[in-house]
Amino acid sequence: MTTTVLAPYLTSQFFGNNGAFLSGGQIFTYQAGTVTPIATYTDSTGGTPNTNPIVLNARGECSIWVNPNTAYKFVLQDSSGNTIWTRDQVIQSQLITLYGGVDTGGVNAYILNFAAPYTSYVDGTVIYWIPANTNTGPSTINVNGLGVVNLVNQGGSALTAGQIFANQIAVIMYKGGSFYLVSSGYSSAAAQTLFIANRSVGAGAQALAGNSTTTVIFDNTSINRGTNYNTATGLFTAAIAGIYTFTATLVVTSSGAASGYGPYYFSKNLASTTGNYWPLNGLIQGSLSGSTPASVQQGIFGATANFSMNSGDTMSIRCQMPNPGGGFTVAGDGKSSQFSGYQSG
Repeated sequence: MTTTVLAPYLTSQFFGNNGAFLSGGQIFTYQAGTVTPIATYTDSTGGTPNTNPIVLNARGECSIWVNPNTAYKFVLQDSSGNTIWTRDQVIQSQLITLYGGVDTGGVNAYILNFAAPYTSYVDGTVIYWIPANTNTGPSTINVNGLGVVNLVNQGGSALTAGQIFANQIAVIMYKGGSFYLVSSGYSSAAAQTLFIANRSVGAGAQALAGNSTTTVIFDNTSINRGTNYNTATGLFTAAIAGIYTFTATLVVTSSGAASGYGPYYFSKNLASTTGNYWPLNGLIQGSLSGSTPASVQQGIFGATANFSMNSGDTMSIRCQMPNPGGGFTVAGDGKSSQFSGYQSG
């Protein structure tokens, strides 16, 4: 069985108090609750406004096309100017788009205003929109002035930094008092590079002291989505849970004769234990023959590794130099030493 709907009122027709066609009658159109004139139109294109008032033909007819989701007041008068009736707060509610436009709020406090017949938040409401700012933590949204509502993950937890990206489409759905983040420029882009960092010429080579553990600082980024890689601490922080793939290459030079050098490794949450540790492969040149590395000898270390990370977990590149090891530096030429990552699942 095919579902049918009632046909709309195709032509407006009006009658006088005596029941006769209201020939020459007038329809005045105002903004709801006011006496401020507002336009109606002669056809569906909205290209030609009606006169205001609209003068009825001999059968008391006229064509009235209105803007959707706009509140009108209609006043019907006869040709002598006598008011027959007034109808206020007339709204043709119509969801003409799911696109909420670009938000006008601030960081973590998003605001949308668009042509939609929302008078309250209803479960199942879906909105496509463009954030003006990348979030830095728990966030809220206010749609058409209906009130501030939390934006949450699909499990109900608060958002963390970098889950919503400025100028990238986000999709949310309302349910049970919150808007759930369905997808965003971040979470919908698995295998999208999240950051590429290097040790710049400006920062120069980084010294690796003996008898210590050093986090390698990559001070310059060419990509840093959500600013989740910290160029001051050397830590990348996962915004959402998932599988992440990291790649690192280090060019290390001995600044003086040294009796040994420590391992370079991926370190999850600054740890060096099983499951949170993955070594970079490589050797210092002098070690190829088993000799002690001499001054200005180089080594290249590199690896790619996958890690399961929760929101808030960190990843960095570290080195554990023995005692009396040390005397090494990580190259700072803007290209040789790099660290990058992407979410792979």
